[in-house]
Amino acid sequence: MKMLSSKDKYALKVLDKNKKEIFMIGLGNPFYIHAQHIDFEDRDFFGGYVDAELEIAFPFEADVVYFVLYSQEDKFLRKINEIKIK
Repeated sequence: MKMLSSKDKYALKVLDKNKKEIFMIGLGNPFYIHAQHIDFEDRDFFGGYVDAELEIAFPFEADVVYFVLYSQEDKFLRKINEIKIK
């Protein structure tokens, strides 16, 4: 796990049954893939958006009930979705 930084495009907040934050982690941008290719070195951007599956490990004893996905822009978090798992 890594702490949320200003470079992360997305973040995941993990909550308990009372919606109290257990932890928040930075995800970077798992939906964009960067690539390098011969003869394209002069381009500023070379990549594209992809479907991504996220696998998150957390302590077994943690009372995880909710996952909340956020996007981050200019250090401001915007809620995208909240998922209840129990």
